[in-house]
Amino acid sequence: MSTRLAVVYDRGAVSPAEISSGLRGLGEVVFLCPETDHNRDLLPLLREMGQVIRLSSDRGEAVRQVAGASPDAILTFSERALPITSALGTGLGLPVNSEESVRRLTDKFLQRSALRDAGVDSVECAAVSSVDEWWRLPAGLVFPVVVKPSRGAGSRNVHVVADERAGEELVARLLAPVRTGGAGETRLVVEELLTGRDCAPFGDYVSVESLVCDGVVSHIAITGKLPLSRPFREVGQFWPSTLSERDGEPVLRLAAAAVRALGMRTGLVHTEVKLCAEGPRVIEVNGRLGGWINDLSTRAAGLNLVELAGRVALGERARVDPVAPDRVYFKCNNLPPLRPCRFEGVDGVDQVRRIPGLTGYRPLVRPGAVLDGSAVDTYELDVITGDAADHRDMLGIIDAVSESLTFVCTIDGRQARFRGPELAAL
Repeated sequence: MSTRLAVVYDRGAVSPAEISSGLRGLGEVVFLCPETDHNRDLLPLLREMGQVIRLSSDRGEAVRQVAGASPDAILTFSERALPITSALGTGLGLPVNSEESVRRLTDKFLQRSALRDAGVDSVECAAVSSVDEWWRLPAGLVFPVVVKPSRGAGSRNVHVVADERAGEELVARLLAPVRTGGAGETRLVVEELLTGRDCAPFGDYVSVESLVCDGVVSHIAITGKLPLSRPFREVGQFWPSTLSERDGEPVLRLAAAAVRALGMRTGLVHTEVKLCAEGPRVIEVNGRLGGWINDLSTRAAGLNLVELAGRVALGERARVDPVAPDRVYFKCNNLPPLRPCRFEGVDGVDQVRRIPGLTGYRPLVRPGAVLDGSAVDTYELDVITGDAADHRDMLGIIDAVSESLTFVCTIDGRQARFRGPELAAL
């Protein structure tokens, strides 16, 4: 019998095609699919790529379903699938992160508490499950503050709040049931707003991509970022970052300490770090591969992180050295407006594809799509990839893309044309 890798699949950091191509050299892929809208839409595609098991909502029955496939390893690339992956792996006796560790990785309030208890970071925060609790915030939380779901990914429902009254209205809307027009969140985290140092024209934060094997943390790269689009939407990232080795060392130490404090034992981890004047601070730790990071890794270093995750899940004692590409590899996106609109299309694609240094341009939204204008999730209109001799040349290529593309949208009943940054700012 061939080796089998069970992948708990849901919306996440990599596509089914990336999973299939990354793991095919290690064995047969079995897709384990919780019942979600995303998975129901992709079932035909998943079945073309491997065996599919539609998981029961009953944990005991789900363990029995997966046991029947006799997997040699289990892993996931989806934030929302981390808890079920841990439960299934524990039930089957396969190497996974403990359920306690996964709770710390996926619950942002528990994560902040664990980091504070371990002396790793001390961001002021509080959990809020009602409007009444909003009015009982600890004195240490000074406005402006960040409000976000205790469990969430993709910058979903993350907001800056300037004062108590604005916060009361936001908290009431976020906690209200979806059927009444609310966001349906059950618990929120309120935390101090970390202020980054001036890093223009680049972002004031980075992410650290790491591998954990038997509790040992080894770092793959520090990922540089472009400035965020409001409220907290990622626009682009690149390898290598602009940090010097001296400035990067405390970032790497902080990321490793955070991972250890959360009890993570195995897998890939994506740690976001704010570059503050007083030193680096943890934004959050994600116990899975970061979005679009596998693309950077394969282009910049020929390192397939999906394959690496599979090898570790199979029990290989792996350790990686930091990636040091001799060019700058980047990925960026144009984002939709924070207002409802109908996306009519984009002009200038042929011109963009002729820009030197651009290696790919792929639209992600079809003309005619109705966009709700919410900040519920970060989603993109397109994906732009390329490489450059240095960071200055990278910025020049990105500027050339912005000058070449024109997005056509119907907003408030009127059709208009926008450059990418103009559209995202609406």
